[in-house]
Amino acid sequence: IAARSHTCSELDQVRTSADGVAVAAPDVAPDGPTSTVWAAAAATELRRFEPTVRLKIASLSRERGKWDAAQEQIDALLADPKRQNWLDAQIEAAELLLAAGGAAKAAGDAATADAKLREAAAGRPTGAVIWGWGGIANKVSRQAFAGSDAKAMQARDLFFQARLKVAESLLLRAEVKTDAAEKAKALQTAETSIAMTRKLYPDLGGAAMQQRFEELLKAVQTALGKPADGLAALETPTPATPAPTQ
Repeated sequence: IAARSHTCSELDQVRTSADGVAVAAPDVAPDGPTSTVWAAAAATELRRFEPTVRLKIASLSRERGKWDAAQEQIDALLADPKRQNWLDAQIEAAELLLAAGGAAKAAGDAATADAKLREAAAGRPTGAVIWGWGGIANKVSRQAFAGSDAKAMQARDLFFQARLKVAESLLLRAEVKTDAAEKAKALQTAETSIAMTRKLYPDLGGAAMQQRFEELLKAVQTALGKPADGLAALETPTPATPAPTQ
């Protein structure tokens, strides 16, 4: 292996373990018979930490609005079927699609926004498979409601975050539609998504999360031309008790 140059790639520059501990490697390969052993060890080390490094680069790129760079790392990660069940990578992929879709919407690129937001909600079933927020909610739902230990509560919080972001993706997607019928259909899908979550899980993950669902539902209702009554509009009226017969 040749000595490292001063113009390393980002992947070479960032080496972090799953515990967040920097992984150091010699700057220059040793000479002599040990060089082959060193090269093999270095290659093994890089392969071991490559997924974590790629995920970190994707996250940093997303935070800086470098959507294509972030997507390149996510696609490289999730092209490997053995990594497609890595929850952290799937969450980052969904976060990226939602953020990139929102940015494309703000920039007036309706086609890109529509495509990104569709995958943010429903996922990508082929190639570098992405679950999307709907898929993430489905994957964690069993653990989320299987108990009350710390892991179950963490999964439950993620479940409601994911359900909220499905509806958010649907609302943003509706807002880029130019056809009135398609816009109304997308808005109704967003409203139905929230309504079903409320019906199945009435507490919606607690007061703080309920408030977020409330605000999002009001935005959907306003876009549909309905009164912005929020969650109250989803309540089933109690049937009136018939008067006793004489």
